[in-house]
Amino acid sequence: MQKIKYKMKGICIYLFICIFMISIVKIQAEAKDDINMMQYIANESYIQMYVSGLENVTAMSGQVGRSAIEVKQETEQTAVHTIVLIDNSLSITKDNQKKINDILTEYFNAKSENESVSLAVYGEDITYLAENENETEKLIECLTQVVYENQDSYLTDILYDEMEKTKAEGEYTRFIVATDGVDNKAIGYTKEELTEYLKENNYPIYTLGCIYKNNTEELENLFALARLTNAEYFLIDEY
Repeated sequence: MQKIKYKMKGICIYLFICIFMISIVKIQAEAKDDINMMQYIANESYIQMYVSGLENVTAMSGQVGRSAIEVKQETEQTAVHTIVLIDNSLSITKDNQKKINDILTEYFNAKSENESVSLAVYGEDITYLAENENETEKLIECLTQVVYENQDSYLTDILYDEMEKTKAEGEYTRFIVATDGVDNKAIGYTKEELTEYLKENNYPIYTLGCIYKNNTEELENLFALARLTNAEYFLIDEY
C-alpha cells in the first residue's frame, strides 16, 4: 500500500475534487484488479490517498477538468492504526475462540514497527483492552484478557461509532473484526446505513467470520463489508 498526495488550491473545489479523485481511482481499480483505493484523508490543501497495487507503477498524474494538479507519491513508511474488534459473545464457539487467538497472535508477531494496534471486545457496548499499542508482547497479553459472555452483539452500531471517532485522527486506519456476522439493534444503525456511511468514509474492514447455527445471511452481510472496502475476508472455521 502506498500513499499519494494530490495538492490543490482553493477551498471552493475541495469537495468536488474529493469525489472526482475517488471516482478516478475506482475506475482504475476496475481496469486493473490489483489497484484499489483503501482510504483517503482530505483537507483544504490536499487529498491524501492510500492505494494498494502501485508497486509497479512508475508515473502518475492527476487532473480535474482541464487543469492538472500536482501528484506526489510518498516514500516514507506509512503509519498505520489497526483497530481489532472481537465479538466476545458465546456465539463464538470454544474452537473458534482459540483460532481467533492464534490468528491474532500470529498477526501481532508479524506487524510492522510503524503499526499501532487498538484491541477491543464488544457486545452491545465496547471495551478497549489496549489502545494505540506498539509492543507485540503487550498485545498478546491482552488477548488472554478476552472473556466470552452470554450477551448479544451489535456490530453495525459499534463500527459506525468507532469510525466516527477516528475521523479526527488524520492517519491511515483499518479494522479487523472477528464475529459470527452483522447484526443491529432494533433502534440502532441498520446495515444499509452502515453501507452508505462506508461509501463516503472508506475504512478497510478485514473480517474473520465464524459459523454459528444458521448464520449464513449474517456472514454474507459481514463479508460484504470487506468487499465494499477493498479488504479481505476469511471464514475462520476453515482456518
